[in-house]
Amino acid sequence: MPLHEYRVDLSSLSADERASLLSRLEELTYNGVHWNDSFQSCVFFIEDGDNIDNLKIPSACRLTRLS
Repeated sequence: MPLHEYRVDLSSLSADERASLLSRLEELTYNGVHWNDSFQSCVFFIEDGDNIDNLKIPSACRLTRLS
């Protein structure tokens, strides 16, 4: 199955919110998260057909589909 690449900006989250989201991303995405240089955002992959809403990404985060 094809993969879709996303970037999420975590800079507006509290430490607890960030930890919770990262735990979900590590568990539910194709191969975990890949940090950008600033450690304020990361990239992850999900399989085609997976529902991005299952990751429960907070609305305060900026989510961008890259591919």
